[in-house]
Amino acid sequence: MVGDSMSYLLRAFAKFQTDVQALQTFASTYIDVLEQDRFFEQFRATVRNSEHLRCLFGSDDTAELDNALDRHIRANELGDGYSEEMIAHVEVIHRNLKNPTIVLPQIEEIVALCR
Repeated sequence: MVGDSMSYLLRAFAKFQTDVQALQTFASTYIDVLEQDRFFEQFRATVRNSEHLRCLFGSDDTAELDNALDRHIRANELGDGYSEEMIAHVEVIHRNLKNPTIVLPQIEEIVALCR
């Protein structure tokens, strides 16, 4: 888990090398994403427009998931429409969440709820 994330970061740093602007952009999108209010704003907006939502968090997203839930408990950051079924913690690293075998069962479950 940590090794996968570290390997990913090292490859990114090797790719960007001395391009400080590229490193800053990369870091701003990769590190502390859930500290930004954008996630919570988008979550609440989506919940207002949809009865069914599922956010997937990978096994290396545990800190971010804990942060999101903590912020919700303290300040209702996920909004009044939040329910526990809207968040799923899956046992794959974050970058594997784009794998259809991981995502399709989640989509099928949401579609079944819509029927």
